[in-house]
Amino acid sequence: VDVFFLLPTLYKPSTPDAVFADINDVKMRAKAGPYLQQVSGVFTRDCNVFAPHYRQADANRVLNKPLAEQEALIKQLPLTDAVAALDYYFEHFNNGRPFILAGYSQGSFLIRYILSDYMRRHPDRYARMIAAYAIGYGIDRQYLKDNPHLRFAKTDDDLGVIISFNTEAPGLTVPNTFTIGHSLSINPITWTRSARYAPAALSKGALLPDSNGINVRVPHFADAQVDRERGTILTNIDIDKFSAKRPGGRFPAECTTVTTTICIISILKPMSTPEFEPICGSRPHSSSRRLKNQNRVKLKEVYYAPNAVGTIY
Repeated sequence: VDVFFLLPTLYKPSTPDAVFADINDVKMRAKAGPYLQQVSGVFTRDCNVFAPHYRQADANRVLNKPLAEQEALIKQLPLTDAVAALDYYFEHFNNGRPFILAGYSQGSFLIRYILSDYMRRHPDRYARMIAAYAIGYGIDRQYLKDNPHLRFAKTDDDLGVIISFNTEAPGLTVPNTFTIGHSLSINPITWTRSARYAPAALSKGALLPDSNGINVRVPHFADAQVDRERGTILTNIDIDKFSAKRPGGRFPAECTTVTTTICIISILKPMSTPEFEPICGSRPHSSSRRLKNQNRVKLKEVYYAPNAVGTIY
């Protein structure tokens, strides 16, 4: 099984008028390696991980604009590079294997367009998709209505579905930057869309970097509850440690999406030990296809090597 992972925003412009990163931006690339070391640990026990660099947009420039203008910016260089890299991956590395799309923040914004447009135009490739993890950016009901070929996850054994959530502390009243309209979230402990509270005692734990940057498992790290009105996941983690708020930033202290995603992805459900039934036949996205222990895939290679636009890193 492969994972095609789109990085979050690591680009910080060096000049006030810069909107998009140069593909060789030294600081952006320097951040990518450590980030992937943390995140890829969730997948590499069982999967090949492919993670392309792309010419990222400045998050502050994007998020300060209305949604239509945000989309117009993301569809320029970031989406062009992401699609070029995805084509390259399918043509040179995939070899017909089932795959997972995964991203965070700006990476998840890109996944929205890959799912709605690219996968619509490539149904043969879409048929092999196990799931799309679009964490840290909203998937709203209107988006799903406009794209009837897409489905949002309802249970932990759905295949070919979108899995998405944005975390925040209880009590936040201002809009969450990362949700769109009426966004959907699935509880990553119970793997349902129910508003039922799931205490930390039910979670599998999180992978968190220690003082040496090495991922260690922290059992029962966080609780989780779907807030249907806000389209988010409420969690009572330590805001002082895991808030997205930064000096001069746009996020309130209670918004925990940015800094907890590494924890939450690896959580609360044992994603590091996936068990996949081969995806084939005429109904590859049927939720009746159960995950089977006997068909477990054990692949451990990670592909990450800085190169040029349109290649796999």
